[in-house]
Amino acid sequence: MASQTRAAAVKAGAKLPQDHAAAAEAQGRPVKAVIEAATYDGGADLTVAVPRDLVDSYEAVNAVYTGFVMPVMQALDETSRQAVLDAAADETGKVRNSVVQRILVAALTQAAQGE
Repeated sequence: MASQTRAAAVKAGAKLPQDHAAAAEAQGRPVKAVIEAATYDGGADLTVAVPRDLVDSYEAVNAVYTGFVMPVMQALDETSRQAVLDAAADETGKVRNSVVQRILVAALTQAAQGE
């Protein structure tokens, strides 16, 4: 029954489902990760564009988990990098490395799970 329904839909012009994550990977597009404000004690959710080469990267995750966030921060585009820094700043303006680390761990984890 399901195959008849699918065949009828395709015959009528319906397109087959596409794997959007695979298409994004093939095109090298970054993965958008939306980090909830509660993750980093922020005021609003944060969107980070994770470069494709950092997705499911042992080196990137290892660097962030050990507190060495600079390689990952440098790989982000300017908009995402500044958004992370702004979100990690406390009320005095000091950027907290621990908050940057929490944001990046969340972004890398979400990106590895797919778009």
